[in-house]
Amino acid sequence: MGKQKKNSNNTIYLNRPIQNEDEDWIGISTYVDKLDAAVDADARIVAVTSDFGTGKSSLISLYKKRVEHPLCACFGFGKKVLSINMWGTYAQQEEIPADKQGDWGHEKEVMPTELHKAFIYQLVSRINPHDRRKSHYISRRLSKDFGIWAVNGKNAMWSFLAMCSLVGFFLSGLLYKFQKYIQAFWQLKNETFFMLTIVVFIVSLACFVLAVTDSEIIFSSTKSEGKRTLDENILIDLFKQEVLNHRGRQHYIVVIEDLDRIDDKQSVLQFLRELRKYYLTDGGRHKITFVVCIKPEVMLVDGREEQIPEYKKIFDYVINLQKINIENYDTILKGLLSEKKDWLASLDLQAEIETPGMDWMMHGRNIDIREIKSRLNESLTLYESLLNRFPGRAGDEVITFEKCAVATYLRREYENDFYLLEDNTLDVLVSQYGMRGMEVMEEENQPEQWEQFSERFKYEIEKLIKSKLVDANYRLYFYNYPANSILFSLAEMRVYNSIVYQEAPKNSEEYEEYLERASEKVIQDAYKKVGSLGVRIPSFILDYDKLFVLLCENAKDKIYEMIASLHFDEQNEARACETIEKCIRPRKGDYDRDGLIYEISNQLNENVEDKNILWTIRKRMCQTIPDKVRLYRCLFVGDNPFWSKEEVEAIDNISDVFAVTNLDALDQDDESPESIHRRIIKQKDWKPEYIEFYQQVIARQGIEQWFEALAQACQCFGCIPEQMVAVYKQQIASGKLGIADYVSCMEQVKELGKTQLLLLRDYLWVNGLSERLCQLLYENGFYLEYVCNYLLQEDAKIDYEDQNVYGTIQWNAEWIQAHANTVFMRIRKEVLCEPELLEKYIFLYEAPYAMPDKDELALVDDMADALKLLQNRILTEVQAKYVSEYFNAKYRNPAIAYDIMQFIVGQTAEIAHEMFYQLHLEKVAYKKMRRDRRKAMNRKLYEIFEMEDNAEEKVQFLHFTETPIEYIEKNLWQDLNQNENLRKLYVEYVNCLHQIPGYTLTNIVKLNTVYIYSNVIISRLWNNRYYKLYVVSKTMREKQFTMERDKLELLWKVYVEIFHTRDGWSQTKIYMRENQEFLHRLVEQKEYEFLDEEDIAMYADAKQTVALMDYVTSYDNATQVAYFRKIKGFEGKDAAHHFCEIARDNKAIGRDDAVYKNVSGTLVNPGYEGWLTRIWKGKK
Repeated sequence: MGKQKKNSNNTIYLNRPIQNEDEDWIGISTYVDKLDAAVDADARIVAVTSDFGTGKSSLISLYKKRVEHPLCACFGFGKKVLSINMWGTYAQQEEIPADKQGDWGHEKEVMPTELHKAFIYQLVSRINPHDRRKSHYISRRLSKDFGIWAVNGKNAMWSFLAMCSLVGFFLSGLLYKFQKYIQAFWQLKNETFFMLTIVVFIVSLACFVLAVTDSEIIFSSTKSEGKRTLDENILIDLFKQEVLNHRGRQHYIVVIEDLDRIDDKQSVLQFLRELRKYYLTDGGRHKITFVVCIKPEVMLVDGREEQIPEYKKIFDYVINLQKINIENYDTILKGLLSEKKDWLASLDLQAEIETPGMDWMMHGRNIDIREIKSRLNESLTLYESLLNRFPGRAGDEVITFEKCAVATYLRREYENDFYLLEDNTLDVLVSQYGMRGMEVMEEENQPEQWEQFSERFKYEIEKLIKSKLVDANYRLYFYNYPANSILFSLAEMRVYNSIVYQEAPKNSEEYEEYLERASEKVIQDAYKKVGSLGVRIPSFILDYDKLFVLLCENAKDKIYEMIASLHFDEQNEARACETIEKCIRPRKGDYDRDGLIYEISNQLNENVEDKNILWTIRKRMCQTIPDKVRLYRCLFVGDNPFWSKEEVEAIDNISDVFAVTNLDALDQDDESPESIHRRIIKQKDWKPEYIEFYQQVIARQGIEQWFEALAQACQCFGCIPEQMVAVYKQQIASGKLGIADYVSCMEQVKELGKTQLLLLRDYLWVNGLSERLCQLLYENGFYLEYVCNYLLQEDAKIDYEDQNVYGTIQWNAEWIQAHANTVFMRIRKEVLCEPELLEKYIFLYEAPYAMPDKDELALVDDMADALKLLQNRILTEVQAKYVSEYFNAKYRNPAIAYDIMQFIVGQTAEIAHEMFYQLHLEKVAYKKMRRDRRKAMNRKLYEIFEMEDNAEEKVQFLHFTETPIEYIEKNLWQDLNQNENLRKLYVEYVNCLHQIPGYTLTNIVKLNTVYIYSNVIISRLWNNRYYKLYVVSKTMREKQFTMERDKLELLWKVYVEIFHTRDGWSQTKIYMRENQEFLHRLVEQKEYEFLDEEDIAMYADAKQTVALMDYVTSYDNATQVAYFRKIKGFEGKDAAHHFCEIARDNKAIGRDDAVYKNVSGTLVNPGYEGWLTRIWKGKK
């Protein structure tokens, strides 16, 4: 890779806080949300606690970007983050007088005043970043070397007086100087103008004198310079003047960082205490919140003595940043890589943590974000440098990033050991561990400086060398290797070592690339080396064509030696098959392959004693080299096994199969004949050898196993030979095959003769045939077989007008029902679908045949036809149910409804009762029948259902028909009052009526329970002056009580009576109590007088008046307390005032908690609320 110019900012990692949320890989954004929420919730001091390097600065950086808005800053409002760094304050230590030393006895410590001075100076400088004069001024104010003079007022009045005096003096001067112009403009006389000037001057002088009298004058002389002290009060005043009252109205978020880096931790705690004490003051133009970034308290305080926890008292909210666990650094690394993906791409590296070598960025003990960045910088820089120095070796993987990462890891993790490491030491280790494969280094072979290293470093070095991450090219990474130096080819190293040291490649694709780069001489030298060592060739040689072909050319005996060394047993069967397959499969290159196959097969036939294992090897050979089957024919002859299924399928030419087939070896359980059969049916015509083959296998293995194959062969060749017909006849006669098997074969064959059809007639086949075969049966006069088989087809349409068909069905109906019931039922249904056929085939629905079922009946559109089919039938319960459903299927006019009712009353009483109540009267027009017919039918039903002494039956009949019948309803109320369920059913009935007869109204009035009635009944109750029932039913129907003003004269006493009734009408009274207008009228009319103690509580829902409360006080204390616990409010201020007087005079009421809780908030006037509270608290 050549040198490339690139932006240097994109090829380095800087140790700085997170700048935006896209870089947040450790979840700092969540803590930013919590900090923002705490600030918005008016937290005054917030702590961000954690150890160094855990993200405090990143949190503040992200928070600042989130809350600061340039537009808000321009206009002086919104939030502004001010960062104060206290790290440098340690330089301001000074000796503290003995009387001012802290309890901990330090002679030198950071003075709290010095911390405050540093804090205020930085804060004012951050607020005025571009105002150098302000910074200069604050520096002088905080210095001991400058004197001061100040006049301070105590309040706003002082400011007003001082302003008036200045303005007055200014006006006096103007009047005096421009006297001539002012007199001319206002036309004033000299005396008037003079008096005006004197008055303005005197008033100004008076204001000046008052301002001076009310001010504080502070000064210091030049003699005090260098000795002036600044106490906390002066600093706090400066803080208020320059910070809180600075121009604009902003919310300052003051971030104090690195306070915990000050050596004197007690001064830090003292500063935090004073931070809350002095700076959190109300007033000023700006709101201020302090955010302190500091260590946890247990890490900050001196551990010499037990400390009282102070953080929880100092801080309003604490955000604790957890230390980053080493297992979570993969997320951080992933984010860092995504930042520099362009740089990584220029180095041909993926910006993923899975990239080889990236795991070393997180490996080790002392890992943090800064360490990861440092390792990335060093590793990537080293890798880029090597690529630039050796551009020709960038593609052969001699130079890898992973090895650069390993070198960086060793240098940073074991820095002392790394710089002690000498070149000869690594050379010895790489030679012994990498090339010779030694597992343990013997003591005499150890490098001279080996004992100088730590045990962990020695272990790490050994592991890296064994894993080839430190190899013969280690100098590239550990030293500054000059450009264009000689390097070993990785491909040459991998190929030679793999053969000589028998190291099987782990990645075959990668190894193939190495083979392409390596020359044949390297491979031949490796084979010579193996031969000189007298060891076997490694087995992985068989996996690579180039290695195998060179082996056949240079050392073929090594192949036979390898095969001879195989173990041909069950445990090693798979390995032996795999090895032989590799030896015989086609290869790229020139070598004597046929001779190799022939020789190997002969060796196998002679040496493998287990025929099952030999059979397995032969299967593998048929699959691998099917075109070379004649070369290994020796494996099929003699006592070797018969063809297997897999072998037959593997051979392409069927003639080769029959040429080597040994039928004498065929067993009854062999599956291979099925494979031969599959090969036969792919041919075009029957051949004698095929027919002979089927005869032989059927004789040896039975027809049960071969009848499907036989039918398949007939289908493929399109006919059934006479020999095969004879086979079917023989097998059906013996019972081994059924006629269905023969029919199945016929359906598949195109060419059929009369002989095959006669066989069907002989066996009376009625289980279904194809339309083609059915047509053949009809043409040959087999009408019964034609009908029974043709109608089994789903889409078959038969001509029922055909005399041959009609005569066959008429004379064979019972036989068809007994032997082909499905066909019989289909005939019945298809006849019902054609009404013109019903008269002709009516015999199918008469005895002894069953009446139409539910599905059949649904096919009849004409009700007259349906009743004709049902005539003279007495129904069962099941039949009655689906017949009723048929009646309800669609609208039946009054005439048809009458016929239906005639059919129903002709059934038994039980069936008639069930069918009648299953009718849908909106479909069956029972109520629209002629009046005389309906009246007569009602009387018949009255008698059939035996309603005379059965009130339940009467109510059910009325509810079902929704028709008033006087002889049924007369005096029915007596029975209704004895059965609540019956009453509810009767109420449902009367609510459906549009007109209410007198006998029905009588029953309603005499019921012992009032129900919700329809508007028709409610109107009838009003007209007949049943006022109580009218009011109660109307209220319950509307679910609210409404006073009817136009009827109030007649109903008022009824209202009062209902409301005062102790028992009954409870729901109506609840609705009445919800009507404030009604309650107000009750109170106004004083209807509460003479009520009992239990009844007066109903008036608690009304707005209380003076008179009502006076009346309540006439009862005992318990009744009064219970009453006032429930009241809902007062009519006005007078009533509220009167209640307070009652509470004052009666302690049982005034000091009751429940009364106070109920009344509080309803007394109209806040003064009354306070009065009641004082009365109630009098018990405390």
